[in-house]
Amino acid sequence: MNRLLSLVIVVVWAIAFSALVARDVLPYWRSDEPPRGFVPAGDYQVGLFDESDRRVGTTWVSVHNQANLLSVQSTTELSGVEPLGGAIRLPTLRLESAMAFSKPEQSLINFDADLRRDAEPLVSLKGLRLGEDFVCTVRVGSAVHDFSLDGRTSSLLTESLRPFHHLPALRVGQTWRLHVLDCLALLRNRTATFTTRLARVVGRETIRHRGRPVECFRIETTDAIGWADAGGHVLRQRINLPLLGTWELRDEPFDRAARQRARQRAMAAATQSAARSGD
Repeated sequence: MNRLLSLVIVVVWAIAFSALVARDVLPYWRSDEPPRGFVPAGDYQVGLFDESDRRVGTTWVSVHNQANLLSVQSTTELSGVEPLGGAIRLPTLRLESAMAFSKPEQSLINFDADLRRDAEPLVSLKGLRLGEDFVCTVRVGSAVHDFSLDGRTSSLLTESLRPFHHLPALRVGQTWRLHVLDCLALLRNRTATFTTRLARVVGRETIRHRGRPVECFRIETTDAIGWADAGGHVLRQRINLPLLGTWELRDEPFDRAARQRARQRAMAAATQSAARSGD
């Protein structure tokens, strides 16, 4: 059971962290020229729903665009997540992340992601660019491992579990290759493992979004489908996850009060944890 729980936690962490990645800095191996361009500054929200259309989490992302720097901050809260079969229900998981990119090079400078079960640290991943390379540290429980990545590879921080982000200037038939960091392998084996996937714009399709029909591009890759509007904003994604089944990620109106309540719950959990430790 502990092994199953650990695997599911890693999967959820990978989903949450991937929501932070500014997709436009990714130098994909090309079939066609990949979609490029920074996500517009502002606040974004993504709801996560399981196969029963039950909300299992929310991610709030804020993008700040400055003269020479673009920063991305995120809060993710997941609760009531059940592996297939419903034998167990995971505790509430919270993730705080931050990333910074230089402009106009669109180069990742640093990133920091911390996953906690209430106030208990579970997983952290930090990276800092030093010259041509990235120096990274991953911590899983009490185990710590340092490793480096080639700068050209480290900018490929996208996820197999959430491959579609902001995709401007799409056209039907367009294909490009995604060079993907496998967080499961990273945390299981403490090695940086990459896989290559082909993304393809297979056609146009009308979906209902926030109660109205929207014509979208349909993009497919292994184990995932995404729908992006004419401006490249991904409105919906459907992903197949180990042990968790099919999840759907939906663009939602940003709820600042809900994000603040999530942060307050995290602070309250930390306070309770500190009090228990002091007993």
